[in-house]
Amino acid sequence: MNPWIKRSPIILLLICLSAQAALKVPTLETERCILRPLSLDDAPGIFSLASDPEIARYTTMFGATLHQDQRATREFIERCLKMSYGGYGMAWVILEKYSGTLIGMMSVFGYSMIHRKAEFGYALSPAYWGMGIMTEVSKALIAFAFTELNLVRLQATVDPENISSERVLQKCGMQYEGLLHNYYIVNDACCNRAMYALTQK
Repeated sequence: MNPWIKRSPIILLLICLSAQAALKVPTLETERCILRPLSLDDAPGIFSLASDPEIARYTTMFGATLHQDQRATREFIERCLKMSYGGYGMAWVILEKYSGTLIGMMSVFGYSMIHRKAEFGYALSPAYWGMGIMTEVSKALIAFAFTELNLVRLQATVDPENISSERVLQKCGMQYEGLLHNYYIVNDACCNRAMYALTQK
């Protein structure tokens, strides 16, 4: 151990405080959907989302490039699981309630227990766009985040060209905070993102 750290109880205290406990991912339910914790068994369903160019057009949730095989998808799922083990995020699959079909994914990431803030993102199969499903499950996730995680701030970024996704956030009561320039690089191209957030005292 660094001898300076060894002599500094304040540094040791800060290190202890910065460590976050693993997060238990609960199952959430809405009128039409079930949000179940993501698992490696979901690789085939997640691959269908992560390899869809229509989804990748608007989101970097699965990475900066399309998944070419399920190996890439399994590696992605493993990173998501490590996020909950590390205490800084959670991931769910969205299941259509009556059929059990995997139709999307949601995640909370960048969670800080100290600052009581986090960000969330989502992806939905294009076959289910325009049905209000994303608004429905987002409201359930937001309610969970503020009541169970005790957040004071939950934010989301969206491609400013993805008007439908912006409407989802607006319907959930999130407020537009501004445009983030060159926020992501996807396929060597700089991309802007609109920042939305919901806060409470």
